[in-house]
Amino acid sequence: MARRRMVLRTIDPFSVLKFGAVANLAIAAIGVLAGTFVIRAVVGAGLVEQVCGIAEDVGFLTCDLDPGRWTRQLLLLGLVWAVLQTVLGVLLAVLYNLIAGITGGIAVKMDVEGPVGGRPVAPGGAFGGAGSGGGAPEVVARPGPAPADAETTTVDQVDAIEAVVPPRTPQAPRTPRGGAGGRGKLFGGDGTR
Repeated sequence: MARRRMVLRTIDPFSVLKFGAVANLAIAAIGVLAGTFVIRAVVGAGLVEQVCGIAEDVGFLTCDLDPGRWTRQLLLLGLVWAVLQTVLGVLLAVLYNLIAGITGGIAVKMDVEGPVGGRPVAPGGAFGGAGSGGGAPEVVARPGPAPADAETTTVDQVDAIEAVVPPRTPQAPRTPRGGAGGRGKLFGGDGTR
């Protein structure tokens, strides 16, 4: 088992909106159904008449429990709750993105099974998209910080599984400025560039 370090840098607010809307509506529907079941069971067991009899003995003028009205109120309450929870989730995702932009995100260490090194991705990718065919570079995904001598590309947000990296052209090695190892006339060089 290998231990890998991953950093959660951003959360897509639109993804939170979609997931939150579906999840919160499902939770609200379960709550409305459970509440309706409880109300129907209380009315069916005759508990409303007993409680209303005690309330009228104490001094209340009217006592009534309309199951239809309570079900409509539960439905409205469930919808309002789902909308508020969804909006709150999106706002928290935006707030996390702002804070992660300053702090760098949340680092998570995970124990995963499999090889410690990177896993090569086929040139055509899993979907045979751009880069399929000959001559495409092999992309290797490795978690964690890159070695100091590696060429890296930073990606802020990934919306797809496949990434195509164009091949880099070799560049001539840099020569130092001036004749004294990059030092100009001020530091003892001849000042030529």
